[in-house]
Amino acid sequence: MIKIDALKKYANSLFKILKGEESLKKYRTVFVLIVILSLLLEVFVFNFRSIESIFNKELTGLNYDITNATKISDGVYKATDSTVEIEIDDINAKMNNVCLDIKRADDKAYTKVRLWAVDVANATGITAPEREVVAGLKQTNYIRTHFSGEIKTLKISLLDMKKDEEFAIENLRLNCRVPLCFSIVRFLFVIGILMLLYTFRPKSFVYKHTLDLKKNWQKGVIIAFVITQIIFLWGLCNLNPPYKNPTCQYHELTDALLSGHTYLDKEPSKELMEMENPYDTYLRRKAGVTFEWDHAYYDGHYYVYFGLVPELVFYLPYKILMGENFPNYIAIFINCALMSIAVLCLLNAMVKKWFKNTSFGIFFIISVLVCDTCGIMYIAKRPDFYSIPIAMAMMLAIAGLAFWISAEKYDEMGNMYLKTSYLAWGSVCMALVSGCRPHILITTFFGVILFWNAVFKERALFSKKSIKNTLAICLPYVIIGAVIMTYNFVRFRSPFDFGAAYNLTTNDVTHRGIVMDRNITGIFYYLLQPLTVTNMFPYVQMVNVQSLYQGLTISERMAGGFLWLSPITIMGIRGLWKKKWYDKADIRPYIIACAALAMGVIIIVIDSQVAGILTRYYSDFSWMLLLGAAIAVLAEYNYMQSDKEKQTLIKIVLVCFIISFVVFGLNIFNDVDNSVSKYNPKFFYQMKYLIGFWS
Repeated sequence: MIKIDALKKYANSLFKILKGEESLKKYRTVFVLIVILSLLLEVFVFNFRSIESIFNKELTGLNYDITNATKISDGVYKATDSTVEIEIDDINAKMNNVCLDIKRADDKAYTKVRLWAVDVANATGITAPEREVVAGLKQTNYIRTHFSGEIKTLKISLLDMKKDEEFAIENLRLNCRVPLCFSIVRFLFVIGILMLLYTFRPKSFVYKHTLDLKKNWQKGVIIAFVITQIIFLWGLCNLNPPYKNPTCQYHELTDALLSGHTYLDKEPSKELMEMENPYDTYLRRKAGVTFEWDHAYYDGHYYVYFGLVPELVFYLPYKILMGENFPNYIAIFINCALMSIAVLCLLNAMVKKWFKNTSFGIFFIISVLVCDTCGIMYIAKRPDFYSIPIAMAMMLAIAGLAFWISAEKYDEMGNMYLKTSYLAWGSVCMALVSGCRPHILITTFFGVILFWNAVFKERALFSKKSIKNTLAICLPYVIIGAVIMTYNFVRFRSPFDFGAAYNLTTNDVTHRGIVMDRNITGIFYYLLQPLTVTNMFPYVQMVNVQSLYQGLTISERMAGGFLWLSPITIMGIRGLWKKKWYDKADIRPYIIACAALAMGVIIIVIDSQVAGILTRYYSDFSWMLLLGAAIAVLAEYNYMQSDKEKQTLIKIVLVCFIISFVVFGLNIFNDVDNSVSKYNPKFFYQMKYLIGFWS
């Protein structure tokens, strides 16, 4: 009785702490409870296969025959066919699982396995779906079976063997006990997720403090996020080995520029030069013409049509200083890391200028959401040179906008003035976009919105008294534009021709033209295509682009429309009809939000017309849609008066946050070109069975 009373007293005390005011003691208590809960989940939920097998009685004394393989020694065989079959007869017992451990002689870390059994319900046998057995990953060695009643015969097919390949059957048991697989990674991950969810719940203290990065604790959280983000991006960039050290067109361009010319040092084949239309893909293929894939071919030379700025910033200086090629994945990593920092700076600048009552909590959630759901997860996972100009253009445009917003200052008398250095840096970033992804230069229009009053009311730009500021904002465009246009003219005899139309790939871009019907397919798949969810890892599946468009559509499999991938975008669209959220004295953030959403759609149309429907192009427009959504959320939060209204908004934002991170996180493992499952199978299947613990 005394013990029960003591437990009740302790439970009441604990309940009071949890229901009480926000305090360090409360969070320490919650942390301890979360650790206990995570431990219980790891042992009793994530390892329930181990618990359910406690009463299994292993089947012993069984012999098996192996076909399509020659025995070399005990347990070691050589495959004589692509499918090796292991057959066990006269089992005559119920079987709940198969334990199989295969070690391959080559570097393949996994083996595809298919089970076939004769049970009481299937005299002619029943075939189960394929599974993977991964060397060194014991979670995959235990295959839970659900055959009916007693098993008479079991056949195990090893499906992806190579002829004359040696392999070892290190373990083959039936109906055995599954060992407990305690995952420290999963245990710590669950603790971290649950603690973050509790910390950023709607009633948390983080929403009671307005954003002020001069406060040490807020600054510490942001620094911790940046460090975590950098580590995360570095891990993604190193996830796929094929992207580590490949030679690319930027390396070829480096050698060409060092040789004193803009064309590449590759000589086009005689057959290509003699073709009437060298850009006719099917004619090249039919005639067996040798050519360099995805190079720009013009007037008897090969060129690189990808943006010049990454070349001048990364590849050329590195080759001059180090004498070797600059790794592509490092360029991707640097740009993605800088982009994350630029997003924080941009949102902080907007909050300081227009949304001063923003809480630290809502700022942090929105910042992380914009940073990680704008497409950089895909780009970092697949860090090829195609994505370098995209990542750099996104980073520069966001940084340029952050500089421009921060350039507007007020003196002690409340008079507006422009900080010249910020104007200049903003223009440098924006102008450099033209040398990465020229159509993203549309973001320069943000400057028109921002500085409209400065030009026509305060006369702080484009007037006799503002020559310094005018030069700061214009000169970078003039200088950088002159360099880019000269580079274009030297190559293609036109300052405005970047050479993309001359690429030798899947279609003749010189005759592609502008066809409005392409927009229907592009807008649908980039924005509206619903997610395809299955019970197979990674659960969110890629879908093929299908269209009735009677012409050529350049596409690859897509994960879904951006409104589904990042539903917070819908809040940005809703904000188009909520002008009342904004200060009537300064309506610029509303106009910027509208412009950002409009620019996003325009970029979708341009990409659909000029290039096609490809996953990496999400990053061309997604950050613009997210910017419009972020402004709308910040404006609504500042407009709301009651805590109840704000808490409702926070709940909606958190739901969008969770959906986006689950979807984008799972998409890392989707099967695309050079997929993780193919080139880093051990990591892929480790994550598959950590997440899909019921498999």
